[in-house]
Amino acid sequence: MTRQPAPLDIPIRPSRRLRTLCVIAHVAAALLVVWLALRWPLTLLLLPLMAFSLRHEWRRLSLRRTDAVVHLRGPLEAAGWQLTHQDGTVTEAPLAPTSVCLPWLVILHFRHRRWRFPVAVPLASDSVDGEMFRRLRVVLRTRG
Repeated sequence: MTRQPAPLDIPIRPSRRLRTLCVIAHVAAALLVVWLALRWPLTLLLLPLMAFSLRHEWRRLSLRRTDAVVHLRGPLEAAGWQLTHQDGTVTEAPLAPTSVCLPWLVILHFRHRRWRFPVAVPLASDSVDGEMFRRLRVVLRTRG
């Protein structure tokens, strides 16, 4: 008889590492657009779109959007995981097999029948407690 570990309660805080990577990627893309010397109407279209994308991702990674996941609880036997959003709503969703587990980064993909696309929850090693991050990686590796 195997003993089931207790569900993980994971409070999520903003990750400085993920926000830094986001800024680096957007600035590199903007420099590439300028360096390629595209026609000026295309450049004038792309640079504001990149700035809007940077703002959107910064808000998402800073957990400032109302749909941002701020607390995870799982794995639960029946429903999979519970996602608590910034506005207090709780959603139960199973973990998709496309989740990624690296030594410094975990990207959890959740699916739900009401959602059109999977919801990605990126967790860097600085966005959760160190012991909780280790336990999450162990659970993900042992349960597949």
